[in-house]
Amino acid sequence: MYLSKCLISNRRPLNPYEIHRKIWSLFPDRPTATRDFLFRVEKTSPAGQAILLQSAMAPVAGNRNVSIVGHKEVEYSFGQGMALRFHLTANPTKRIRDFGGKKKNQGRCRVPLVDEDEIQAWLVRKFADSAQLHEVVVASKDTLYFRKKEMPGKVVTVTYNGLLTVSDGDLLKKMVIKGIGPAKAFGCGLLSLARI
Repeated sequence: MYLSKCLISNRRPLNPYEIHRKIWSLFPDRPTATRDFLFRVEKTSPAGQAILLQSAMAPVAGNRNVSIVGHKEVEYSFGQGMALRFHLTANPTKRIRDFGGKKKNQGRCRVPLVDEDEIQAWLVRKFADSAQLHEVVVASKDTLYFRKKEMPGKVVTVTYNGLLTVSDGDLLKKMVIKGIGPAKAFGCGLLSLARI
């Protein structure tokens, strides 16, 4: 896996769908490939948007509006009992009945969690088999608006920080590589871990 710091230079912040399209440009000549990267907007400034990118392949600069500030190859390995700090921006949701709405997804639609206890419980469930959470802080909540092919949409994000102890290193590694929760194409799901 590769971890990269990228900068998308733009006079105004881009919506999450446009950011996703710009990041795809770092992996050229793959028109039929499935997404094998995760990203998170780390900072937005007048210079543009700073992005943390995790990918199976090394990104290749080519788009004049997207620069690769630096990247490194990483090998994830987590031992049982290892204590780690974590940082995650996610889209905690639940499915509810969608009466008279969409026919796909077994008549259910995804809605964001808004209750603080539900937001915390969602994260605990995600880590249930891989790690024990000792401290969880909801650092921020945000609503991201986007347009995809002229259709408006929104994603409600929650940024978590905290401490955990690894209970199953292989499962935790899969979570890091796959990402956590929905809306990964909109900058959610990238789990960052660091030794304490």
